[in-house]
Amino acid sequence: MRRKEREIKDIKEFVKILSKTCVGTLSLSGGEYPYAVPVNFGFSETDGNFKVYFHCAGEGRKTELLRSDPKVCFEVHAVEKITGEGDNPCVYSCAYESVIGFGVARELKGHDEKREGLIKIMENCTGRCFEFLENQTRGVTVFEIAFSEVTGKRSRG
Repeated sequence: MRRKEREIKDIKEFVKILSKTCVGTLSLSGGEYPYAVPVNFGFSETDGNFKVYFHCAGEGRKTELLRSDPKVCFEVHAVEKITGEGDNPCVYSCAYESVIGFGVARELKGHDEKREGLIKIMENCTGRCFEFLENQTRGVTVFEIAFSEVTGKRSRG
């Protein structure tokens, strides 16, 4: 990271940033161009190891790309405020925080794995814990990304 003073290294800070939103950007490769798509997500953290969960249809561009090349980048950011004032546009900036994780997406199989991922998604998006029955997990595709690398950045604007 070029601006070391903006780097976030504290795992607790990563958790706070990931908890601020339930939409992240999933970036995939394959095809003529890279593909970035917003997804609702949930996450877990154990001893500094992060996993992100998201669901999608069993077919379509995102699913096809994930199955053909599961290496992904996942990004979340929270904009705090725009800073600066006056008529000079060069004094304006943006206060933000971001987390970027790299890893390999794995399609979850079976009720128990899908259930775990869906519970994490709903906890992050609603703050509530839901239970999922087998007939509810059967028709949904759920992926998990175990981050092999995670970085964070903060700008005070």
